[in-house]
Amino acid sequence: MDAKWQNVLLTDCGFYLHNALDKPNAPLIDRLRGMVGKPFAEATVLFIPTAAKQDEAKAQAVTHRLRNELMAMDFQPCNITIHDINGTLSEADVLQYDIMYITGGKTPYLAQRVRDAGFDKIIRAFIAANKVYVGMSAGSMLLTPHFNHDDPENPDFAGLGILHAYVSVHCAPGTPHRTDLPLPHIALCENQAITVTNDGFQVVSGANHLAFLRATHDHIRPVTELLSTLYEMPYDEVLEENEHLFADKNHAFFLALDDDKAVGVAHGSLRHEYVNGTDDGTKGYLEGIYVSPQYRKQGIAEGLIHTAERWMAQHGCRQMASDCHIDNTDSYHFHCKIGFTETERCIFFVKAIAPME
Repeated sequence: MDAKWQNVLLTDCGFYLHNALDKPNAPLIDRLRGMVGKPFAEATVLFIPTAAKQDEAKAQAVTHRLRNELMAMDFQPCNITIHDINGTLSEADVLQYDIMYITGGKTPYLAQRVRDAGFDKIIRAFIAANKVYVGMSAGSMLLTPHFNHDDPENPDFAGLGILHAYVSVHCAPGTPHRTDLPLPHIALCENQAITVTNDGFQVVSGANHLAFLRATHDHIRPVTELLSTLYEMPYDEVLEENEHLFADKNHAFFLALDDDKAVGVAHGSLRHEYVNGTDDGTKGYLEGIYVSPQYRKQGIAEGLIHTAERWMAQHGCRQMASDCHIDNTDSYHFHCKIGFTETERCIFFVKAIAPME
């Protein structure tokens, strides 16, 4: 999936709170409206309740409730096609729809049905075509790398890996994010959803947003503020350097935003020369990373790393390198935790040279 795409919306329980049609989750509905790009009354939906099909009564109840939600949002019944994944629809058939909506139920059962029917390839093609994918519960977890976080090697629980984060659904507000996993962990609550693009993801709700994105020059001031803290350098000196780096196609900055507040930054680069321990060819380099103290141990650093990693992959990199001071044990353990492997250690020397007489 090398194409640019931006229309994936992974919900916890759909678009209405407490399963009540008088309690719409307006921010999520607005997000969907922006993705669809046309009036809901004109949009076509491929509605897939397969995850609940192990229990036919439950499947009927889920279908009835969520179909009513769609109609309450002004989707027309004649434009909603209910489909149980069974191999009868081709990729061309599916690409005729504006929206694919995969609902909740048993995630392992859904994943198995998807794989058996070859529907995983169709989902990838649908997303890559920048069509709108909506997940609810199991339909959301399907797009993660793995949905059994305590048994990550079990292939029966493997997802599609389109979202580079682990997700737990139906969590109580305030549920802590796990920090023992190799990717960011999102504890999704009823009023929340995750928007996913080829560049990263963000958690959205009626109250706040947590976003990971590549910074533009418009973000130079918050980038500089965070990096001047990291490097313990005067703001103006870092700003002058960043002006050059933002104009350099081999450098990129990545931000973590809580609503509009910058709470973390990573600086990545493309290196074409040899880098210790790497293979030939262009490789990515993590030049620096910083998260505000009050936001640490929430998976933000991991989210920044993986946002940078995707940018590097888009530029042909197959490795990311980094470094840390030999006595910075916190940085060392962080690198190891997120998948870096130590390659070598080096001591630098300097010797004074007497001036020529």
